[in-house]
Amino acid sequence: MSVTFRPNPPVDALRIIELVQKNRAVKLVGNEKLRIDREIADPRERATYLRDLLRSLGQPVKA
Repeated sequence: MSVTFRPNPPVDALRIIELVQKNRAVKLVGNEKLRIDREIADPRERATYLRDLLRSLGQPVKA
């Protein structure tokens, strides 16, 4: 799985770095993409995992 951020994402960059440091399955690819190296066959479980991962980044910050 991968997550691509838009330019100037409303996410605290420190939270992204902490996520990558804490979770071995998550890698930072360049400045705008996260790669998640985890096999999850069931689509519902995959969606739940991804949703929880994004929620761990916190609420969007206001510009």
